[in-house]
Amino acid sequence: MKLRPLRVLEFVVITVPGLIGLVLALRAAGPLVELVQAELARMPEAQEVEATLTAWTRAGTSPEQIDAELARAFADDDIDEAAVWLKVAEMTDTPFKPEWRARYEDETTTASTTARAARQAVAGAVTGEGSGLSGLAGAFAADMTFVGDLRDIGRELWHFGSGEPVDELALGLSGIGLTLTAATWGSGGAAALPRGAVSVFKIARRTGRLSARFAERLGRMVADVVDFPALRRQVREAGWQDTVMRPGAVFAAAIRRDRLDGLDEAVGAAGRIADRVGPAQSVELLRYVDDVPELRRVDEVSAVMGDRTLAVFKVLKRGALTTVKATIRWSRRLADLTATVLFGAIGFVFALAYWLRLLLLGLIYALWWGCRACLAARSLP
Repeated sequence: MKLRPLRVLEFVVITVPGLIGLVLALRAAGPLVELVQAELARMPEAQEVEATLTAWTRAGTSPEQIDAELARAFADDDIDEAAVWLKVAEMTDTPFKPEWRARYEDETTTASTTARAARQAVAGAVTGEGSGLSGLAGAFAADMTFVGDLRDIGRELWHFGSGEPVDELALGLSGIGLTLTAATWGSGGAAALPRGAVSVFKIARRTGRLSARFAERLGRMVADVVDFPALRRQVREAGWQDTVMRPGAVFAAAIRRDRLDGLDEAVGAAGRIADRVGPAQSVELLRYVDDVPELRRVDEVSAVMGDRTLAVFKVLKRGALTTVKATIRWSRRLADLTATVLFGAIGFVFALAYWLRLLLLGLIYALWWGCRACLAARSLP
């Protein structure tokens, strides 16, 4: 087989740059990975997060959306929801109809606010669910005493006695809440933050604001703290009616106090959020959480945005969670390394394709000559 000069030149022109590109790409890949990892590990400054969240919220809404949401909130007599959307308009400098401000001021006079808050708070305290932020606040207030936990324990144990499905997550959270309430009173309020967090989880569960994924994760953590098999045995032995009369003693035997630390990360984040934005808004924020790391990011957002946190999530939904992830800052060195890896890899890919083409042609050529030789041998006398 004769070597043709043009074929040799073609091979050299494609192969040499391809190999050089591979070497350069490999040399730049290490520093590029290290630089990207360092940037991803960097936590953005509070001002950077605030500016980004405000800009994204401004881009994600419009006067038409704010007008529609305010109209819906007032039509539903949900003044708390109207307040959130007015906060959205305020933080994004978005214009809205002046009559909405006048309507809000009329609806938030002392007399109107007191009557509405009392009505919703009583409903929230009685049912554990509540309507609007005032209703959620009422449910939370009841939970911070023994009342809410006893109510929910009684409801779930009645389900147990009547053979109906029992919500073990709600039952377990109520039992843990009962234990923490006693600890709060005994510690002079030192345990109030984790106690409030457990109430936030329970109210979110009862009102359908807890996502399925987060409920599953939280359920595993609660099941690690509450010995449900032992609890079921005690209920069967004593009867659910007697158990309702002395739930403190029953749960005292079923709760593994040494494992309460397993709830610390979730409870700590939820407690800090409730402390910053209020328990009612913290319950509403759990709509956007699927796991404990996401709850931690909501905590980070609330640390920066304060009472604007719910307004941000109303517009951005779960998109707000990505803002507190460190963003890669584009630098000259990052650009140079990226370009080196990119163009080096492109050159090598072209060379690789050329080599594969040569290999394929070689195989076809060998197969062709092999078949010709075989046919020639068979044709001989």
